[in-house]
Amino acid sequence: VGFSVSKRVGNAVTRNKIKRKLREIIRNEDLPGGWDIVFIARKKCSISNYMTLSHSVKSLFSLAKLNDPQNYKEPNA
Repeated sequence: VGFSVSKRVGNAVTRNKIKRKLREIIRNEDLPGGWDIVFIARKKCSISNYMTLSHSVKSLFSLAKLNDPQNYKEPNA
């Protein structure tokens, strides 16, 4: 999982807060293996609270069907 937060989003403190929130949300999710996921944070993330970001990430996962056990893949070594 990767995170990209542009300087347009805010100063370093704001960008790091966003990345910390996203990391915590991802840590609590049961993600399938074998997928490379990159989150690109936009300006709206700087004013969003944890619950809003969490809901957005969960809806993205369900939209991408990453919550479906049939989509689990073995990681390539």
